[in-house]
Order: sequence, then structure tokens, then C-alpha cells
Amino acid sequence: MRIIGEMRARVVVDTVKSAKLVKSSAVMGILLTILLIPSMAILRPAFVHAEAPFITIKTYESDPLLAASRISVSGMQAQSERLKVISQNIANQDVTGKDQGSDPYRRKIIFFKNEYDPKQGAELVKIDKVSKDYSDFVLKYQPYHPAANAKGYVKYPNVNVIVETVDSKESQRSFDANTNALEIARANQNRVIELMR
Repeated sequence: MRIIGEMRARVVVDTVKSAKLVKSSAVMGILLTILLIPSMAILRPAFVHAEAPFITIKTYESDPLLAASRISVSGMQAQSERLKVISQNIANQDVTGKDQGSDPYRRKIIFFKNEYDPKQGAELVKIDKVSKDYSDFVLKYQPYHPAANAKGYVKYPNVNVIVETVDSKESQRSFDANTNALEIARANQNRVIELMR
């Protein structure tokens, strides 16, 4: 029955084209349903039945343009979280301990992972974890500081502003690249819509 329905649909479309009735609103509705909906992946079922019982429409499981947009958005979100961590490190670079010999702020590091999304049929980037950097603290001789130890040294955060600045620039470039990819995917989607008019 499905094959017969598809054959009937092709016959109907061919008949409409030969009769030059493409400008009709009803025919345009059918053509938009057949051509536009599978491209935009709005309908997820393998087969979607229109109001006419003899028309069967096959749709794709995932639309490449929609998947590309989602991948770019996940990259933008990941880089935003990365910049959040970098901003914390820079803001707390001079935060020492409260008491004598206590530890200051410890630098944080963010890790990413790829995660397969079956709905999009692609691997997205996700936040794996945010952990602490257990490298040595910076010691400064400040005997009158409230956090100074018995030898007069104060522990300062293991934050290197130069490293954090470079990381922030790298995060910005990656964010911009994902933004450009998203804009291209959206432009292609709009192009498909324009072709249907």
C-alpha cells in the first residue's frame, strides 16, 4: 500500500505540473510539504501521512543543516563555560588565605568531552568536569601579611595571568568560529526557504 501511495503521489504531482497549476495554493501546499519539510526535519517519523489517504511522505531522521546548527551551539556553550572559568582565575589571582599559612585560591581547569546525540546523528561537545590545578602556589615574602607563615612567606594563587589571557583569546577565536559556522548553516536554511517561494 505504501508503494502504491507513493506512485499515486508522483502521478498527481506530474499531472499538476503538466496542467501548469503550480501557482495554486493547494498544489503549493503539497509541494512545500514534500520538499520543505524533509529538508528542515520538522517531522521525525519515518513516514508521515498527509490528509489525502493516497499520499505518503518520507522524511529524514536528521537534517544536516539543523544538526550543524546544534553542533555549533554546543561549541559556543562550551567556550562560554571555558571563559567563565578563565574569568574566575583572573579575578582571584590575588586572593590569599584568611589565616596564617592557609591556602589561597587555587586555579581551576575545565575539561571537555564529545557526546553522541542520536536525535542529531552527530557528536556534540559537552563539559566533562571542572577540576582544580594542584601545581605549587606562588610564595611571596610578606612578613606583615595576615596570611604569612612562620617564615614570613605568603601563598598566592597558582594563576599566571599571561596563560589565562592566552586561553581567553583562544576561547574567543573558537567561539567566533562556531558563530560563523552557525551563521552559514542558518543562511543555507533560509536559502532553502527562498527556493520554495
